[in-house]
Amino acid sequence: MLHYLCRNMSWTGLVALSEDYVQSHDLLPAQQWPWDENKRIYILNGFHNLHCLDVVRQTVLQAYDGKPLAKPLPHVVHCLDALRQEIMCNADDTPRYTGRLNEEAGRDHPVPVNMSDPHFPELERFKFCPDGKRVWP
Repeated sequence: MLHYLCRNMSWTGLVALSEDYVQSHDLLPAQQWPWDENKRIYILNGFHNLHCLDVVRQTVLQAYDGKPLAKPLPHVVHCLDALRQEIMCNADDTPRYTGRLNEEAGRDHPVPVNMSDPHFPELERFKFCPDGKRVWP
């Protein structure tokens, strides 16, 4: 059971941080780790964002299908606001192509557009890592 729990936790972004680490990085004290009184439980920001995106995705699909919502509305609103804040604070200023987009391609390809199409706009290839040292693929 413990192996299963630990394997699952690697998908949630939960980490146990020592009290020393928490204090040296001015983090707010979080829930105490059950097996070690010197550690606190935190969720990595990127995993929280993925969680919130999934909550919004599930809510939209459930609403579309006329099913009851699995998550309470305040949780969904929290996730929308968290994603809004993340986008506003970490906005990428790379110019995006605004051509024909997928209007015509969508008729022929109801699944996502094949990004390997040689005629697809490739502005994304000009992105760089924030540290400026490595080109993104």
